[in-house]
Amino acid sequence: MPLLFWVAALSLFGLLVGSFLNVVAYRVPLDLSIAHPPSACPVCETPIAPRDNIPLVSWLLLRAKCRHCQTPIPFRYPALELTNALVWAGATLLIGPTWALPAFLWFLSVTLVLIAIDLDHHRLPNKIVYPGTIVGLALLAVPTIVHGEFTRFGWSLVAGTLAFALMLLLAILVRGGFGMGDVKLSFVLGIFVGYQVRFPPASMFQALSSTGLSIFLSFLIGGLTGLTLMALRRKKGKDHVAFGPAMILGAWIAAFWGWPIMELYLDL
Repeated sequence: MPLLFWVAALSLFGLLVGSFLNVVAYRVPLDLSIAHPPSACPVCETPIAPRDNIPLVSWLLLRAKCRHCQTPIPFRYPALELTNALVWAGATLLIGPTWALPAFLWFLSVTLVLIAIDLDHHRLPNKIVYPGTIVGLALLAVPTIVHGEFTRFGWSLVAGTLAFALMLLLAILVRGGFGMGDVKLSFVLGIFVGYQVRFPPASMFQALSSTGLSIFLSFLIGGLTGLTLMALRRKKGKDHVAFGPAMILGAWIAAFWGWPIMELYLDL
């Protein structure tokens, strides 16, 4: 099938998955079941009808308000749905319909919901990080076995382990600067960055240099975000700024473009 068919189909499916991610982002931090009860307005508690639960479309048709109590529906709901569709489309374009694609779609969606939760609650729940890591590893094992790329998978595990060790060391040295959620997250980020799915053949240098780039970008994005928020007077110098989103954005860039960026740097 043409690549554009896969992009379009997975984008639409990504919207549906994005709607579920909203449920996860809202309920998991509150220790609520993601399966029951059905979605309802958090203010008037009226169950949301299927016609009002169409990703992105319903928010536009309802003019961003609950049909029953007129409570505004936050922009973050359609934003999460649309973002998930866009990153799925981007991953499909970059990787193609390969055995590795499901693993990276999973990776993008899990980390996207973690961004939403960390921004709202300054937490990276184990209920998402642990299953996200285990399922991610299982999905990466599929292309590894199918294509016999055991070296690539091995170096990605090394990259994840080193990223975890470095973040753990920083958490110990800079007490209060990083949480254990950031440390645990660094392992799965390092695995997917170190896999360097777009750039065969796999090598130790590719995996580790791209992981180093991911960590550098995390601090760069986090620092620029903090400075911007202080300039806008949204945060003060001692206020906590969620670091998880910066780690994830750095990992996204390095996972798909890490090796070309490192080659450009080495050619300077």
